Amino acid sequence: GRAFSYTLRETLELRRDPVRATLALLGSAILMFIIGYGINLDVENLTYALLDRDQTVLSQNYSLNLSGSRYFVEKPPIADYEDLDRRMRNGELSLAIEIPPGFARDIERGTPVTIGAWVDGAMPTRAETVRGYVQAMHGMWLADMATHRLGITLTSASTLETRYRYNPDVKSLPAMVPA
Repeated sequence: GRAFSYTLRETLELRRDPVRATLALLGSAILMFIIGYGINLDVENLTYALLDRDQTVLSQNYSLNLSGSRYFVEKPPIADYEDLDRRMRNGELSLAIEIPPGFARDIERGTPVTIGAWVDGAMPTRAETVRGYVQAMHGMWLADMATHRLGITLTSASTLETRYRYNPDVKSLPAMVPA
């Protein structure tokens, strides 16, 4: 009843006013393309730098884990906390990794070590993706260290393999703008 009468009324309004009809039909499509092509959530070529307070072969090995990634572009090392803060604030860095003093010693002893990962949170979705990448790379480094240094192979009863349907490259453009 009521929905049909609103539909009929709006149809008559659109037939009488061609400018409104054009905006109603084309405006949505134009807006979709502008927003779809203007917003990019892909995480590639993110700048990062290292604050290596240990300066050992093992800490350099850890930093090589990130530098070989297609997601990150290494910038000159961070000198101190003021440098870290300044470079994160001016947008020069998306990620800063802090390796604590005594990193190699604590790893050799089997003592838990906390590595700092400072992520630019200006874009929360992107920051969460960066966090996921860093955690995955950290896990891969730990597994590699267990295999090569300790001779332990980390195996499990099952593995998880993620597959993406409809957008296998996980790019934001096809997800936001229909083909």
